[in-house]
Amino acid sequence: MATGGLRWCPRWDLHPEAITRLEALRKSWTGFVKLKDPTAMTIYYRDFFDRTMEALMNETGPFHACSPTGHGDGAFVPIAPPPWERSSVPAGNEFS
Repeated sequence: MATGGLRWCPRWDLHPEAITRLEALRKSWTGFVKLKDPTAMTIYYRDFFDRTMEALMNETGPFHACSPTGHGDGAFVPIAPPPWERSSVPAGNEFS
């Protein structure tokens, strides 16, 4: 598991969020290329590419449990059973 900083997953194709974000980037790029505006590439990187890559690679993004050398399947949000399915309820949390 990666610790801190930006991370990439060599199996990015196993992350549905990455697939949809990268497809959106591709479509945005295609639109900017058609503009033939000399500032289009700068706007694309600033407003789309940089923000998308930050969202994918930050410590809370879909690659949070991955590293450049491997894919991680770690759950980001731990899941606990609801109180009524737990074998014991901590004091003060009993239902009346």
